[in-house]
This record gives sequence, structure tokens and C-alpha cells, in this order.
Amino acid sequence: MGFFERFGKTRTAGRYFNEANKYWKIAERPFKAKDEFALVQNLVEVIRNCQLALGEDDNYGDAYVLLADALLLAGVSDPIKADKERSWYLVTRAAAVIDTWYTLPNRDYPITKNVRQGEKLFRTILGIVNAGELEADKYPMKLINSYREQYANNAISPEGLEEISDVLLNRPYLKETEYARTPNQIRNNYQWLEETLLPPHYDFLTKVIHRLSSASSPPDPNQRSARWDRVREMTEDLGDPLVIPSVIEEILNLIKDAYTQKNWRQMLGWIVDIRFINDYRRNKPGYDEAAMEKLEKSWAEFFAPTINEARRAKDIDTMLLAIGCNHWLHIDEVATKLLEEVRSEVGEHEMTLRIQKISEKPIMMHEEATINKTREFIHASNF
Repeated sequence: MGFFERFGKTRTAGRYFNEANKYWKIAERPFKAKDEFALVQNLVEVIRNCQLALGEDDNYGDAYVLLADALLLAGVSDPIKADKERSWYLVTRAAAVIDTWYTLPNRDYPITKNVRQGEKLFRTILGIVNAGELEADKYPMKLINSYREQYANNAISPEGLEEISDVLLNRPYLKETEYARTPNQIRNNYQWLEETLLPPHYDFLTKVIHRLSSASSPPDPNQRSARWDRVREMTEDLGDPLVIPSVIEEILNLIKDAYTQKNWRQMLGWIVDIRFINDYRRNKPGYDEAAMEKLEKSWAEFFAPTINEARRAKDIDTMLLAIGCNHWLHIDEVATKLLEEVRSEVGEHEMTLRIQKISEKPIMMHEEATINKTREFIHASNF
């Protein structure tokens, strides 16, 4: 790797670390208040950004230290520490990360700016994992080294966020005593999305996408029942003004990540979700029209460039979804151009197969409805 490429990766890692540090400072307040939900919400962001930093530069010492600190804080916080299995999972991952940092060939400055903090954390975690172990006096490093060998790769890698988030969020589908996934477990269509968003944000997004992209239910012949259904729906929506800003902020962060990874399909998906949210709240009382217009402008600025990036990359699946998005927005001239390009690249048969595959295994919640819009447009274009 050349000097300039290495320098660029270190700068990117630094940006991720600064983002992690921002959430770490925020996490102090809910930790003192014993607010588990708010604490976990911030610690997930600390862990995610530290992992992304280390994905860019695996010698970024401060990211190791902060990642280990976040995992340890989660493991010893109330009420997580009351669940011994859950707590020990997080503590052992903290041990694996800090021991990886401790065994780096050159962990001192400038690789790690606060070496003293890292060494203090290492001693703290070493004491925790060795407490009560008879072998600790003779082989003090044995246990922590074993955790590094078993867990470090998964705890440090961005791919490991899924499992760590499961434990932090206390997902009900985890094994109660192991906090581990069954090997080769099949992921359902939206599992990735569910594991990416915080539970209340995921629930809100599910509600919005269902209402705006699914077929409407037939009217209830019983007027009283229909009225009560409407009252229940309005009651369920009372918390939306508090949830929506957090959901949008989280989605904007995911858009940035998708852009960094050049994942145009996910980026397009998050952009469409923002549009869905804006359309949903436009019909609700109490929302600031100026804020919605600002978000609409941001959405519009992202939308076309993302599609153009997919075109340049010849990302056929994203282009097919973009056809449906543009048709949904009544921008059929753009949908026509995209359809011509896809047909030119892969042909009619391959295009049909890809549409079917997206329909069967959508990544984002709205993709099934969006790809049906693509089908609708192609069918209309053939006549």
C-alpha cells in the first residue's frame, strides 16, 4: 500500500473514531441515570464506528481502546450485569479487543494517543476475567489470550456488530444462555434491517412502509369497528413526533455508510425510506412544514446522484429498483432511460430473473412493492 493510500485510510479511520467518541461522551448521561435503552442506543454507535475505523486502519490504537471500553461499560451497567450470561459475553469481547491492542507490535504514541488509558483499561479487564481463577496467579495472561484467539476477529470486524447488537438489545430470538447464532442460520428477508435499526425505529419504519407501500385493507362493514380501528391507529401514532427525528438521523448515518461502501442499493433504499417517512408525516398534525421541506430538499439531492452512481457501476439490481422508484414518482422518462440501459446490459431474460430474485429476497422493507412498480412499468412499456 502506497503512502498516500495509507494516509487516506488513516484519515477516514480518524473520522469514524471522532464519530464514535461523540457518542461515547453522550453515553455518559444515560449511564449515570441508569437508562439502559438510551445507553445501549449510544454504545451501539460507539461500537459500530470503532469497528469501521479499524476496518480502515487496523493499527488505529485509540479505536481498540474505545471499543473495549464501550463493551466493558455495557457489560457492567445496570441492569445488564444482572444477566450473567449477557454481561459475560460483553466482558469477554472487551477482553478480546483490549488484548489485541496490548499485543500490537507498536501500540505506543502515535498509534495510540492515550496509551496510559489503554494500559489502565487492560489491567482492569485482566483483573475482571481472572477473578476467582485458580490459574490466574501462575498464568495471568492465559484466559485473556484465549478470549483474543476466540473472539477478537468477530468483535473488531464490522460483520460482528450484528451479534453484539443482539446482546446489547437483548433480542428475544437469541438463545437465552449462549448469546450465539446457530451455524448457517438462514436470515429472513428483513433480518439485516431489523438488526441495523434500534427496535423502536424498526417498528416505526415497518408501520410506515406497510401503510404507504402495501395495498389498503378493504373497508370494515361495521362502522363502529372501523372507527375504533382509526382511534387505535391514531393512539399508536402519538409517539411519532418523538421517534421520527431519531429515525431520520439514524438513516442519514446509514446513507453515509452506504456511500462509503459504494453500496448503491442500500443507499437508494434508505433514501426512499426518507421519502416514505416525509410523505407519511405530511398527513399528520403537528409537524413543522419547514423541516419537511428541508428533508425533501436533502432527499432530492441524494436521489438522482445515487442512481447515476449505480448506472456508472452497472449495478443492475439497483437500476431495476430505481425504475420502480421513478415510476412511483411519475418520472417515467427517467424510468424509460434506465430500462433501456438495463435491457442493453443484461437482456430481457436476465432482467426478468433479477426482478424475481429481488421480489423473493428483498433487503429493504419497501423493495417488494418497489420492484412490483418496476414490473408494472415494464408491462405498460411493452404495449
